[in-house]
Amino acid sequence: MPQFNDDDLFEQASQPTNTRALPSLPAGSMPWIVGAVCLLAIIPGVIGSLPATMAERDRVKADLDNVAQLKVDAISQESLAQIAEARYINGCRFVVSKLDPTQAAALGEGINVVDRATNNYLPSGTIICDFVGSTAVLESIDLDGDGVPNPAATGFAFTGNSAVVQQAMQAAGFEAQLNNPRN
Repeated sequence: MPQFNDDDLFEQASQPTNTRALPSLPAGSMPWIVGAVCLLAIIPGVIGSLPATMAERDRVKADLDNVAQLKVDAISQESLAQIAEARYINGCRFVVSKLDPTQAAALGEGINVVDRATNNYLPSGTIICDFVGSTAVLESIDLDGDGVPNPAATGFAFTGNSAVVQQAMQAAGFEAQLNNPRN
């Protein structure tokens, strides 16, 4: 009986000479391969969500712009209120009703203002006011397109300080008119 030794039992099989062995991966490369496969899997989702992300970014930017504009508007309103109050305190000229010159009337933007005593336009530069807190400055503007500029109300400023308005009205000889239906 032939004699075997332990090495003969675990003899390696010879490899065919026409096949190539696969190269082995460098140590530590498996996490990089897994990461690359995951990245390739999520790229379509990221690219697909770009328009929605850009739209959301634009919406947020518009909202921030609106907030900034509201802050500017609030500051402007405070400044205009101070201007209006100064106009009342310094003696603005009240606009009167066409029907009753003893009654103050409300201002409108771009209206021509006539002196009811003379039926002439008030001069440019005149500061006018009304009984609700609006003030304006008359500026020569051609509103009717006839080529002749006439003084019209521009440069509006409003105050909600009714005490200042009422004090100016009393100084000008008008009664409190806020609830007068003729205005």
